[in-house]
Amino acid sequence: MTFQPFENLKDGCVVVAGGSGGLGRDIVRKFASVGSNVAFSYLRREQPAQKLEREVQAMGVQAFSTRVDLTDVASTETWMAQAEQRFGRIHTVVYASGPLVTIGPIADLDPAVWAAAVNTDVNGFFNLCHAGIPYLRRSKGSIVALSTAGIRRYPSLDITSAGPKAAVEMLVNGITRSATSAAWHCCSLPWRSKNSAIDR
Repeated sequence: MTFQPFENLKDGCVVVAGGSGGLGRDIVRKFASVGSNVAFSYLRREQPAQKLEREVQAMGVQAFSTRVDLTDVASTETWMAQAEQRFGRIHTVVYASGPLVTIGPIADLDPAVWAAAVNTDVNGFFNLCHAGIPYLRRSKGSIVALSTAGIRRYPSLDITSAGPKAAVEMLVNGITRSATSAAWHCCSLPWRSKNSAIDR
């Protein structure tokens, strides 16, 4: 797979879903540090998002934060259109979002909690891709999804994270196959925290 050189990232913007979260903030900062404009979303963390927006602008690039519920198709599509209208081109879409994780045995998991996790993560990622792919086809850009090492080795009591992320991984695989001849790319990056349930 061939990735874009940093110089290409200065033309247009990166769209980061979940940019106000811990990993999302670092991703926003990294793209800004190489000269990319940034459009990022938040759901609940408005004040941290606004602070990050000011921080990124102080780095010499443009940024704007928007409250986006990825489970809302229209909201997601509107956000993507606003990003391209503002910056002219979307070169990368990053999925750094996910559900609130509920720790516990699968047998004790409330079905409503499971349904919410799947809707937030799986449907949210699908909606993001559905909205973003038309722009990436034009820019020959990339989708990057943050995943979890838990899809390779089951993390004890952490199915609300690993289960939906496994579905996200399958969506990435499907998108990658369809993107092979279209000159744009999709990949996922597994990660885990220092105190991951995988180690327990």
